Amino acid sequence: MARGDAWALAKLQFDGDRALIEGLDCIRTREGDDARPWLLSKKRAKMCESAFGFFRGSLGFFERALRQVRPIVGELSASGWIVGDAHAENFGALRADREPPWKRGEARFWINDFDAVREGPLVDDVLRLATSALLAGASRGGHPVQNLVWIDAVLDGYLTDERVDAPKPVRALLSKVEARKYDDFLRARTAARTDVEYEAHEFIRGDRYLSLTKDRAKKVDQLAREIAACYPAIAERPHGSYRVDDVAFRVAGNGSLGHFRAAVVVAPIEPDEPPWLFDMKEGALKHKALIAARAALSAIDAHPAVVKADGLSLMIRPLAPQEDKLSMAKIDAEQFEPLFRYLGSVLGRAHGRVRASWGPDDRGSIVEATVALFGAHQSGHLAYTAMSRRESE
Repeated sequence: MARGDAWALAKLQFDGDRALIEGLDCIRTREGDDARPWLLSKKRAKMCESAFGFFRGSLGFFERALRQVRPIVGELSASGWIVGDAHAENFGALRADREPPWKRGEARFWINDFDAVREGPLVDDVLRLATSALLAGASRGGHPVQNLVWIDAVLDGYLTDERVDAPKPVRALLSKVEARKYDDFLRARTAARTDVEYEAHEFIRGDRYLSLTKDRAKKVDQLAREIAACYPAIAERPHGSYRVDDVAFRVAGNGSLGHFRAAVVVAPIEPDEPPWLFDMKEGALKHKALIAARAALSAIDAHPAVVKADGLSLMIRPLAPQEDKLSMAKIDAEQFEPLFRYLGSVLGRAHGRVRASWGPDDRGSIVEATVALFGAHQSGHLAYTAMSRRESE
């Protein structure tokens, strides 16, 4: 891919990020000011800090770059439901049951982000994962030729029929979340309200949660009242009656940063149980399509639902302390090879019966396309950073 192509694609991403955040006229800082300048600055910083950060937050750039390298893998035509954004940090620990979140449920490791699911070529997921391996390791130094083994690890894991043992980073993540307590999880995100007679919680405004304008807060509150219908486990609790304590804009992720995302505190009227926290993300998928995609990809049963009102469509799911994602910055480079072999095997199991079977020539095409995508994101990251610096002058 030529340098000019990467620059043009980065310009589309740069302008798109601004337009996306400018549309969020409903968010306010703790002091009541327009939060969009702060959020745009945060987005720019996350995208500029590394090529991997840029890659995580620019799925649109990846998809456009993928179209340019498509001829390299054009013959690899096996298709089905794909994750769409299968990079390394979209794998992690998840609750594997529907027990109330304050109960210590079973934690399992799987893909944990399905915002971009679609039907398409399976190789797209493999390329996204393999490119993330090269970009996550780019800042660690080492010989680039040695780093190519991470692409082989992804492919070896993806194509094997044998069980791949969980590597150290996966075992460590599962141990960490299994030890978390719900009270600590709640205190890190909420504080007791002092303006009401009953015990209630509200989100702590700051870097993680922003306030909503009254109109948008009212709309989210209305959607939150559909939770009991989506989650019978709430309606069937001992007292059966719940209230919405608080709604806020949730600041999270690189890719989702700039999209509308809300958080909700739902609590029982009778104070015999702690509140539940829910995440609500803007999305285009209908409920039936989301369920079909997750079933096809063997997703852990996080019991998501899609609720709609007045043109706002949000995917809603409960939050629990037994959830967390891999953080590549915290993983030693010597763990990359076993980790990406394992992530490749998880992706292969997610693709299930339609998983592709590729020979040496096919693998060579995937390596070639991955290297091209790696280079495009390195160039795109530098171009995006240059534009950001120019904007701040």
